[in-house]
Amino acid sequence: MRSPPAQRATPVLALLILAALAAAVHAQEFPEAVEAPSAFVTVIEAREYDDRFESVEDVLHHAAGMRVRRFGGLGAHSTASIRGAKSEQVLVLMDGVRLNSTLRGGVDLSSLSLRTIERIEVIRGGGAARYGSDAMGGVISITSRAPAQEGAVDVSATTGSYETLGADLLLSLNGERVRSSLAYSRLRSQNDFDFDLIEGDGGIQDLAQNERHTRLNADFVRETGLLSSYLDTGPTSEASAILRFSRKDNGQPGGTLGVPRRDVTDEQLSCVDGEEQFRRAVFSLGWSDRALGPGAFKASVYHRYEYSELHDDGQRCGFFPARLFPDRTRSQSTDTQTGIELNYIGEPVRLGRAWLVNRAVSSVRIERVRTDDVDSKRRWVGNLFTQSEVRLFGGRLRLLPALGLELADTSSGQVRSAQFKGFEEVDVDDGSEWLPQIGAILRLAPGLRLKTNYLRAYRRPTFAELFHPDYGFIRGNPELEPEQSWNFDVGLEFSNHGWGPLAQLRLEGVFFHRDIEQAIEWVQFNNSFVPRNTGQAEARGYELRGSLTLWNRLELGGNYTYLDTEIKSTGNPLPHSPRNQLFGRAALRLAGNRLWVEFTHEDDLFLNAGGRFKVDSATQLDAGISLRPSDLPGLAWVPENLTLSFEWINLTGEQRVDSLGLPLPDDTLWYMRLRLAPR
Repeated sequence: MRSPPAQRATPVLALLILAALAAAVHAQEFPEAVEAPSAFVTVIEAREYDDRFESVEDVLHHAAGMRVRRFGGLGAHSTASIRGAKSEQVLVLMDGVRLNSTLRGGVDLSSLSLRTIERIEVIRGGGAARYGSDAMGGVISITSRAPAQEGAVDVSATTGSYETLGADLLLSLNGERVRSSLAYSRLRSQNDFDFDLIEGDGGIQDLAQNERHTRLNADFVRETGLLSSYLDTGPTSEASAILRFSRKDNGQPGGTLGVPRRDVTDEQLSCVDGEEQFRRAVFSLGWSDRALGPGAFKASVYHRYEYSELHDDGQRCGFFPARLFPDRTRSQSTDTQTGIELNYIGEPVRLGRAWLVNRAVSSVRIERVRTDDVDSKRRWVGNLFTQSEVRLFGGRLRLLPALGLELADTSSGQVRSAQFKGFEEVDVDDGSEWLPQIGAILRLAPGLRLKTNYLRAYRRPTFAELFHPDYGFIRGNPELEPEQSWNFDVGLEFSNHGWGPLAQLRLEGVFFHRDIEQAIEWVQFNNSFVPRNTGQAEARGYELRGSLTLWNRLELGGNYTYLDTEIKSTGNPLPHSPRNQLFGRAALRLAGNRLWVEFTHEDDLFLNAGGRFKVDSATQLDAGISLRPSDLPGLAWVPENLTLSFEWINLTGEQRVDSLGLPLPDDTLWYMRLRLAPR
């Protein structure tokens, strides 16, 4: 379905406005991802949210081209989408270590805490040549919280709706050559929110309208921690050791799909016996040239361990097929990854009037998965990446050709089979993938530049897609082919340090297009749900974003994403892909106090690929205020470094469903936060 002429003209008009502004302002540094300089990048500085009750899910959902899918209230499983890509097609990195599950593919964003994070880079559409599989939609690169420049203690406490309680501690210790930090964050909530059974939630449109219910067994406790140390080993080099852990225990209320009817009870809509446990630990050692400039070398080794366990003690949640496992009440799995990476940036070489800078990266990792129904599976993966940067016309034009090669070998093994009443031998045929890429950056004027990228991306099937046990009604497919895509984007960036009302103005307009082949979807086949390569799909659209600071007091910012998707075989849009998304923020600074308002809107969307279940558009309004009590009359005795914040979420009372049978809160939520930190 092609967009109408008026919508196609909108990004063109926006780009012309950017060009017109360039002549009147002074240039400002553009943000660039070190791993993908020509990609369009959103940089989120986590420290800017330290006075607020913000989550990783919230800040990502507000970024251009991003959408976060939530499977429940606060602390529930949440996944990321970039430009309409599924969560399995978005690569998430923590200090360069892949967090994507080898078993299931995606990353639960609710297992991360913003308090232990320094910054987040969202690389939209790029990164496949550099990182290999899983970066079809883009990359979310997370950097752990770095030690403060001076030794400092930062503590905070939070309370709010549904018995929410949280506490955070950040501690920095700096010596002459060693810098260390300790971070700990804990958050819990009873999460027994009220909700309505709405159209599409259970697949029945009329029977349960206007019935109010309470979500049971949705409580959670999450703990995250960080211990890092950096040792200066030379004038520009350092060694690092970083340990990160995450623990999350939560109720698993199940879904309401198929249950809705009149006079249904809360207990019928929530499984009160389901429980889930998750553990993650990531340890890495590295040595690098801090500047990462010409001649720099970087090496790192790492290990990631994940453990998950699901309980259904009363056997009433339906997690385990009773006819196959009459006595089963628990399942567990482990997912580990160990790897090494070497990174080198060459010295600039002059070629006539041009300059050439080469870069090479090589890595190897082993992934292992063990579950109750599959014997231990492993996959070896090797990556080679090379990129050249050609600088022409005095650096005004930068060409960035790159090529990646990924090799993999997946072990054969046995999976549980309902047909054979035991285990069945399965095998996977792996191959190699070449990932070419070309990018360009052209400086048109001070503060204005054009960027474009064209690249190939792919995703290997997850172990769940390949080896899911055959339960009769659901099974894996070891004959799956990898998903493929060709990604293209082009756009303008404008940035300046102007004067008066134009101070710190940033604008961006981007057009993107992605052709997908061999898309993997779970479909019904011979009375069983099986992952299959379903053919071609397409995603195209544009992103507009901007920010402006007026007189160093009023901050204005926002973004708009237009997304047009289509599954070629059916003509239906991709699920969870609203055509229009809009986000806006206004913040006013007065001395040490801050007042903000945020606005989010997204169009209606389909919850499944068949186009049967659809939810209406939603608009949400949030507001908050951050105060320094010592600035208020009569409170001069309060410590100057104490901040008190209040936030109100969903003032419009909108209810939205992101997944079939998994309701979200429709109440206005409140949170209060106290923070004591150096200023």
